[in-house]
Amino acid sequence: DGFESVPDPVEPNIVYAQSQNGGLGRFDLKSGESVTIIPRPRKGEKEYNFNWDSPILVSPHDHKTLYYAANKVFKSTDRGDSWEVISDELDQDIDRNLLPIMGKVWPMDAVAKNGSTSRYGAVVALDESRLKAGLIYAGSDDGQISVTDDGGQNWFKINSFPGVPANTYVYDLIASKHDENTVYAAFNNHKSGDFKPYVYVSNDKGRTWKSISNNLPEGAVYALEQDHVNANILFAGTEYGVHVSLDAGASWKPLKSGLPTINVRDMAIQERENDLVLATFGRGFYVLDDYSAMRELTPDLSEKTAHIFAITEAKMFNTWTPLGSLGSREHGFQGEMHYSAPNPQTGAIIKYYLKDGVGSLRADRQKREAEAFKNGEAIPYPTLEEYKAEQNEPASYLVFTIKDQTGDIVSELRSPVRKGMGQVVWDMTYMNFSSVNARQASPSASLSSSRIFVVPGTYTVTMSQVIKGELTELVSNVSFEVSDLDNQILPADDWAAMAEFKKKAAALTSAMNTTRGVLAEMSTKITNYKAAAKALPIQESLSLLAEIEALEKDVEAVNIAMNGDSDVGRLDMDQEYSMRQRAQNAAFDVFGSLSNVTGTSLKNYDIAANEFAPVLESVKALQPKFESMDQKLGNMGAPLLPGALPDWKK
Repeated sequence: DGFESVPDPVEPNIVYAQSQNGGLGRFDLKSGESVTIIPRPRKGEKEYNFNWDSPILVSPHDHKTLYYAANKVFKSTDRGDSWEVISDELDQDIDRNLLPIMGKVWPMDAVAKNGSTSRYGAVVALDESRLKAGLIYAGSDDGQISVTDDGGQNWFKINSFPGVPANTYVYDLIASKHDENTVYAAFNNHKSGDFKPYVYVSNDKGRTWKSISNNLPEGAVYALEQDHVNANILFAGTEYGVHVSLDAGASWKPLKSGLPTINVRDMAIQERENDLVLATFGRGFYVLDDYSAMRELTPDLSEKTAHIFAITEAKMFNTWTPLGSLGSREHGFQGEMHYSAPNPQTGAIIKYYLKDGVGSLRADRQKREAEAFKNGEAIPYPTLEEYKAEQNEPASYLVFTIKDQTGDIVSELRSPVRKGMGQVVWDMTYMNFSSVNARQASPSASLSSSRIFVVPGTYTVTMSQVIKGELTELVSNVSFEVSDLDNQILPADDWAAMAEFKKKAAALTSAMNTTRGVLAEMSTKITNYKAAAKALPIQESLSLLAEIEALEKDVEAVNIAMNGDSDVGRLDMDQEYSMRQRAQNAAFDVFGSLSNVTGTSLKNYDIAANEFAPVLESVKALQPKFESMDQKLGNMGAPLLPGALPDWKK
């Protein structure tokens, strides 16, 4: 069973947690201790009538002040050590035994009479205005809303609401975060077979109410939330998901974004991160990450070709795996039973709007085929010309160009062209210009990351689209801030110098790896030379093999100079520290840190860079020798080498 749990907003190691029918404890996460803090009846007072899932809240004005409710409202100013009753009974005092169920009143001996159900006649919704201390709203399970604006000294009660059946459960109450006089209510009558949505607002502290359900679809409403920045943005958790209103309830739209069709029972907004957090009935928690772009969804936005929403300041930090790293498993060595949800991408989150998408020949064909299948018609098969046209159609994609304060391009992201809202995430690293891989060949693929963080500061992003090879700029130079999370004990003194070292160390490592690849190709070519020479007359073959072996020794000498002698390693003998290993260590020893570059890495880089310069020149000097050997073998009539074109005539 799940019940309301509330952490202390100032001391998060204190959590107030519930069990059924009013059970309440204060849990100390630091010590593991808990203390029961249930309000107990005063002398001569009847026991309190708690709901199965009683409402509790921490006052937004004092984190030591709690409010809790049964059929009465309780207040504690010492974290639940003692309680004051601040209301009379706030239900309608209805005898549930006299209410018809399935069309009739049942006798006391009926099977499971009042069993496996909540007590009746209790406060089930409770909220205090963040704008005025002591302005409290309480809603009961038998359809009454009670209001006090003096901390409980006086209460106003109302139990009739236009269009709401009598005694309908008040499932949620939220005081406006912007207007002291405004409060919202969600009534829920599904237990009576009524699945209509009932969302209401009062602009006079609960005296009068009007419906703002409007176009909400069939489905009971369980939870409400209001944006803390824009008063017009409301969220409603319903039987079938979440709906959002951008106009204070005048109209509603469904929020999907991967949320299944599920009963949403509770909602909360993490205001620092602008996250909407959902609790569902049996399907876990869902988080709509940073919904702040909704505040810019104005009617004129739909007339724009494209728009980039305000970008939240991005924080740089290195991720780590406290549970141990084991491939892609974030739970490391904890075993398969240890649950670990994947973390979202970190970086600068660029959310955008695109008015129009773009079709493709392939998508158009598939749409026609689906329509034909739906109508029971024969599905046309493409001709060869149509198929080739599909294959050769130029790709269409969006391009997001990131520039620093000097206007230099530091990264570029690409994304499919799809109408509506979308997002790309820049990991705040420099683009990798030093090497490429086959995955980057696709026009819509972004270049790989260097994994080297940029310098903190102001950056801009420009959004363009490429349609059939034609580039069009859509949105230009939207600025945003990139900063350090500042979570290091020993942060770098000079971030720019640290980033510059990492870039040049990565460039040196890349240059060595590329050179190593060239040497490997040379070694492969020498093997082919030897095979080709064997096909020549023995005298010519022996003479040529001597030249090939001399070339082989030159390649081996350069290879040993850069990578070390593998034969020495096989014999488990000590050998000199290779320049490639030195360069790699200079780069990777400090790669995952945002502290100062170590003196060891600085020295290793200087040594490796100085040693590599003449080695690279030696490799360059070898290339003409290979070109000469290619020509010589061809002139002597040796078999063709791999990759060589034949000199063939009819």
